[in-house]
Amino acid sequence: MFFSLLWGDGMPEKKIKVIDVARSLFSKYGYKKVTMDEIAKKSGVTKKTIYTYFKDKDDLIKYFVLEKISNIKKIIIDIQNKDLPIEKKAHEVIYAVLNYQSEDKLLDSLRAEAKDMPLGVAKKWYDFINEEVLLEIKTIVTEAIENKMIKDYDVELLSFIIYKVYFALVFERKTKLKDKEIDKIIDFLNYGLFRGDNNE
Repeated sequence: MFFSLLWGDGMPEKKIKVIDVARSLFSKYGYKKVTMDEIAKKSGVTKKTIYTYFKDKDDLIKYFVLEKISNIKKIIIDIQNKDLPIEKKAHEVIYAVLNYQSEDKLLDSLRAEAKDMPLGVAKKWYDFINEEVLLEIKTIVTEAIENKMIKDYDVELLSFIIYKVYFALVFERKTKLKDKEIDKIIDFLNYGLFRGDNNE
């Protein structure tokens, strides 16, 4: 139901322009600093025109977050369709999604603002994306348990731990760790989780 708000055939040209301009401005300057006046001016339309498409700035952010979730789901589906062992599939799904998040400028902007907006729109929608990713990890963990690849752990807790470990590794890559070092850590984690002595 969420994705009915996203791009479709026949979207008005002015709306496409507003979306492109808003995406660029939010990515560069963040949610808080960008005004609807700026978006209208750079889009070459009036604010009244923008409000025929989006009820307010929050509604624009909602559009972009749903767009990102749509992209994330496409990444997940592509990997799920591959003929891979579950541990490889789990790694590819989590790593690809988090890597997408870390390199998307708009999501990066939302993440930075979320720290200063405990009740704000940026945090609300950025958290929504994280919940979608965590839900996918839970699906993978549940499948692994059902196939007796891992012990019957607490799915919620294990999924949370896996997510946080990958999250830390992906975002550490921007600072200290090199790709080869991260790959070694992930191989170690996968061995312990999926190929270690998991059955009693």
